[in-house]
Amino acid sequence: MLHVGKSKDTGTEAGIASVIKGIASVRDELLSSGVMLLFETVAGQGSEVGAKFEDLNRIIEGLPLDLRSHVGVCLDTCHVWSAGYDLSTKEGIETTVNAIKRTFGLEKLKAIHLNDAKGVLGAHLDRHEHIGLGTIGKGFGHFLNHPAIAPIPKILETPDDEQGGFAEDLVRVKEFLH
Repeated sequence: MLHVGKSKDTGTEAGIASVIKGIASVRDELLSSGVMLLFETVAGQGSEVGAKFEDLNRIIEGLPLDLRSHVGVCLDTCHVWSAGYDLSTKEGIETTVNAIKRTFGLEKLKAIHLNDAKGVLGAHLDRHEHIGLGTIGKGFGHFLNHPAIAPIPKILETPDDEQGGFAEDLVRVKEFLH
């Protein structure tokens, strides 16, 4: 699992091309290893590549055919919220799921990092918050129970601070499930 990278001063197009070239350069090792690379969605801070689902799709589609089955996506809830994908309402979640279907596809969604966000929708701020205590809030109930999202493996990636840790977040996640 990795963040795609940054384009610095070269722009998104050059950043995407660089990622494709980098992954292709380890083609033989990737094919022989049995490893699957997961591109983690990012918040879009600065020159980050991968905040838009379309960009992740362009990277996957830009890879040689034999490498495409060795890559997938890890959706980070704080990151996609911060990149502008609404996870706080049923309608927003449905729009986000449809955006995934339209771009890289649900079959490429292999894991989800669960975390709430400290920043507002579209702020491009990568600051994780405890489940249900941030700006996504009660939207987690709709998100976790969405039929396309429910079967995908999830990893808690929340702070461990004075408000609690993983145990408290896991309790809140279970409360959201029906």
